Amino acid sequence: MKQKASKWMNLAALLLFVVATFQIVSDHFLLGAVYFGAAVCFMTAAAGFKKKETKEKQREPDEDNIQNHLDL
Repeated sequence: MKQKASKWMNLAALLLFVVATFQIVSDHFLLGAVYFGAAVCFMTAAAGFKKKETKEKQREPDEDNIQNHLDL
């Protein structure tokens, strides 16, 4: 099973945003800002991975299509 890195990065970013929110609400502003910055970094990395994954998907031919040609 092939997992996409961009999905995991987006999940990590979401969790870091949640943690940042709770830290800021509990009056830990500096720690909340650090978590917020990390979440932004993960979101940026996820966008880069998503772009790379779509380019790879466009370049690779469909495996089912290849198998169908081999069966003929």
